[in-house]
Amino acid sequence: MYRAILGNTKQEYIIQPKEQGSSCCCEDAYIEEHSQLKRTLRYIHFFNLIYTSFALPFYIAFNIRIRGAVLCIEIVSSVISILIFVLNFRTPYIENGEKTNNFMKIAREYLSKGMIVDFFGMLPLNIVLDFGIDLISPSITMHALCLIAIARCTRMFSTMQAVNIFEEIKINFKKNRFAIQSAGNILFVLLVGHWIVCLWTFLILIIEQHDPNSWYFYSNLHKDPLWSVYIHNWWATINITSGAGGGQVFAVTELERLFFLFMLNSGDVIFALAFGLIN
Repeated sequence: MYRAILGNTKQEYIIQPKEQGSSCCCEDAYIEEHSQLKRTLRYIHFFNLIYTSFALPFYIAFNIRIRGAVLCIEIVSSVISILIFVLNFRTPYIENGEKTNNFMKIAREYLSKGMIVDFFGMLPLNIVLDFGIDLISPSITMHALCLIAIARCTRMFSTMQAVNIFEEIKINFKKNRFAIQSAGNILFVLLVGHWIVCLWTFLILIIEQHDPNSWYFYSNLHKDPLWSVYIHNWWATINITSGAGGGQVFAVTELERLFFLFMLNSGDVIFALAFGLIN
């Protein structure tokens, strides 16, 4: 067994003969699970997942096209996800007290720890389907538009891995565990609130865009810039989910009433989950 040292760190890579049954397409070098390199990559992946969780629903809800700077950011995000997906196949694990780098065994272990969600997370469906809308835009129907939006959101499946990485962060920074947990609670509330805001915006901007009786037109939001609409919808969401906005925010159409009921019933659950009242 041979060891390769990167900079001043040790045991970043370990090179050893292949085990019987390992795939010939795999290299001999693999990355240690607890190495500084792997830890750094997971932290980068964590922030990439946070970006995807916030940016992707925002792009879809406000119909922001994947062009220019946004396209470059999306490509970088997809490349990071692909890199993490590939490197996870080169990360050994402990089996019966011994470390194994057998490709098939690593693949089975990875399958039980989130390979499926990582696979969907690395697919650049957001980019491909956004460009695909231009090809069918003259004849696209509302049902097709909703299905495309759902397909673009499949990248968000990988967000579930952020929970595991967050637990690792709390372990690695034990001295600041309370501050990290508090930041995580705030981030959770903001993230779920952001998802509700984006879903509400998608409803009024895309589904009800031609309904002159909708809340969007009733509040004259069609005359406001994008950032103003987002802030206004945040204000409406907080008022509804907290139960403090009675009389200030109201639904106009039947679809809006259904969504208001959903927000009213989900508000207590969101805050309870964030602060640990529900396990």
